[in-house]
Amino acid sequence: MLARRSGRVAACDAVATRAELLVLVAWGIAGLAIVGFGFLFRRAARVPAVDADDVLSSFWLGWCCLLLGLQVWHLLLPVDRRAQVACGLVAAIGLAIGGLGPWRRLVPRRPRHAVAFGLLAAMAVWLSNHALGGARHGDTGAYFLPTVRWLVAYPIVPGLGNLHAHFALNQSYFLYVAALEVGPFAGRSYHLANGLLLLALCARMTLAVSRFVGRDAVARPVDLFYALILPAALPLGAGIFFTSPSPDPAVFALGVVTAGELLGLLTGDPGRRDFQLRALALLAFTGWTVKLSFAGFAAATLPIALVAWLWIARPNGARAMRSVGAVALIGVLAIGPWIVRNVVMSGRPLFPSALGELPVEWRVRTDVEGWLRHSAAVGGIGPIVRNPRWFLNYLRGQGWESPDVLGPLVVGVAGAVVAGVRRLIRGRSSTGRALVVAVPAVASLLFCLVTSPVARYVGASVWVLGASAIVASLGDMVLAPRTLRRAVVVVTVVALTTVMLRSVTDPLWLDATDFEARSPVAYHKRRLKTGLVVNVPRISDACWDVPLPCTGYPNPALRLRRDGDLAAGFMIDPALQARYRYEPGRGFIK
Repeated sequence: MLARRSGRVAACDAVATRAELLVLVAWGIAGLAIVGFGFLFRRAARVPAVDADDVLSSFWLGWCCLLLGLQVWHLLLPVDRRAQVACGLVAAIGLAIGGLGPWRRLVPRRPRHAVAFGLLAAMAVWLSNHALGGARHGDTGAYFLPTVRWLVAYPIVPGLGNLHAHFALNQSYFLYVAALEVGPFAGRSYHLANGLLLLALCARMTLAVSRFVGRDAVARPVDLFYALILPAALPLGAGIFFTSPSPDPAVFALGVVTAGELLGLLTGDPGRRDFQLRALALLAFTGWTVKLSFAGFAAATLPIALVAWLWIARPNGARAMRSVGAVALIGVLAIGPWIVRNVVMSGRPLFPSALGELPVEWRVRTDVEGWLRHSAAVGGIGPIVRNPRWFLNYLRGQGWESPDVLGPLVVGVAGAVVAGVRRLIRGRSSTGRALVVAVPAVASLLFCLVTSPVARYVGASVWVLGASAIVASLGDMVLAPRTLRRAVVVVTVVALTTVMLRSVTDPLWLDATDFEARSPVAYHKRRLKTGLVVNVPRISDACWDVPLPCTGYPNPALRLRRDGDLAAGFMIDPALQARYRYEPGRGFIK
């Protein structure tokens, strides 16, 4: 009996190893493909990748290009096998154009580089273990997974927001999740999506930390910035959103990468500033489409980057026009399809806002913006001004007193004060410009506080604020070669990362033998007043894998634009709609 039990344990271990290996291989293939998209963007900008930094930044540029391409693709076709094949072909072209040169720079050439690769490999294995966990966040079944299923099954569906308002939130992140619905990950791409983004972010941070190992190593302000964010990034692998197809980890990563690119423009190689301006435009505009909570960060980054570039680069008229034109073109390519998609799914160009609502038959007729304000329990800036004490108490209940939020905020304020004092005493420092990076972070905080003051919605803004303030105040002291202060950076980062990991409530290593399975959701069919039959979950409003069309809040006035054709979309019967009203938490009632 003991022998049989040992055999079963060994078999389980083998299954777990195979599952983790499957995740690692999938990350490798998808990561290479995304980098291929980034190489194409670099080719268009005539700035090829030449080193490890370029390869890692190409991942994020490629990810943004992938989202832009999928936005256009889905206007005509579903994000199915055809989209995956097309993406693979485009990525292969990009990788061929990029060549082998930049990849050779990734080969470890010094002991500290080997240590960095070893740490990254350990992180990848650890993340692959947590990738076996199931989707746990409540919104996963409510609209994350159903949205992905609509993307895979149909081209963009007119009036989809009438079935459920959240299905029309038009977060381009879900197009990326849908593109990963292939092979063994069909129906469970959430095991890959956020893990790949976090692994790419940790790769850049590990490279940054390695540059502080050794007295003669060359480290730049952007390396210090990335190293200081590692304690916040790595614990995300054990968080509730890691295997939930939520755009919040993507917003966090984009905030870090966008801030790093802005810091590079302010303090980096003068010969790369034109390209960095274009890269910032791509990151900011695309981030806007990933989730609207990134809008504050993006809206502040773009003018700051443009003004900083004009001030530092001092371009002539022709060069300025080319760069401004490139930024405008990227904005049109990113935001244009996003607005079109909003109109198709809701009839509102800026959904969920009703501003500019068009008189199309499929327009969403419920006050979604008001419902979202009600769910946020704030309702704009008015209640904040009238009752600040109530608002502060409300923030305590939304996670703002958490050490990983309050700590970076305090460090950011203290660092800004130190940077200002040093500026008055010593004049300008080589890293003082880094404080400019804190401005988009502050703008993001203010935007989220007014619109939806949930701490996780600010993404990486609090950590960007703290890290940029440290770079501005102390960066020139720790970046200098041949000083023991560089070792302080490594020790501090390792210590903070350890503390943050120890504060994680979930297990640091999952006792999993395979991908966590989901239980089927009980549902029933309901025939609406219009004759349309929808599937409604029995226990909650979460559809999960319930067959389409599914909604937790069936509107009695909902009907298809063409009988029997889901792809034709949904609309609301005006005569029936007048008999019902929508109440949050209760649905449509007479």
